[in-house]
Amino acid sequence: MHEMVGNFHQMVTQIDTLKDSNMVLKETCGVLEQEMKTKEKQNQEQLQEQKKETEEKLTLVIQSREKEAESERQRMVRQLEEKNQMIVQLQEAIAKAKKEKEDEITVLSMEYENKLAKIQRQKSQILQNAQQSTNQDIFRKKLTHLKKTHEEEVCRLKQHIAQLQSQAATPPPAASPHTSHFSSNIFTTRAKRK
Repeated sequence: MHEMVGNFHQMVTQIDTLKDSNMVLKETCGVLEQEMKTKEKQNQEQLQEQKKETEEKLTLVIQSREKEAESERQRMVRQLEEKNQMIVQLQEAIAKAKKEKEDEITVLSMEYENKLAKIQRQKSQILQNAQQSTNQDIFRKKLTHLKKTHEEEVCRLKQHIAQLQSQAATPPPAASPHTSHFSSNIFTTRAKRK
């Protein structure tokens, strides 16, 4: 009987010990659970913060790329406008040079026609005078000289007109300087001829 009471007492002691241990475990579980909740909350907050920072960085990168693209687009538009303006100026310069050369050709053609008519009149006059002249040798010399002069003048004018037509068909690289130089040469040549 005494042994049974001792065993019972031992069992009660063990039960109390187990109750205490169970209480400690419950408290520990509660603390751990609270710590886990705290950690989870901190992790959620960190994730939200990282997400926010990433979105802000991405927004800045996108805005920077958009600004660069817009700047490049504006630069290309300006270059295109400048090139179009240059093309228009070149076309105007070519048209002006072509008109000037056509005018020169017209003037030279009129001069050629006038000189040809003058030479023909002189030839007709000489022929009339030759019919009345008794000196046939002098007449032949004058006629030969006149024909030679006439042929040389006609040949020179034809070559000059052909050269001007060829130049008018080929646009000059820089219209203004060459055109003014060409025009001054024409006027100098005319002055020498006169």
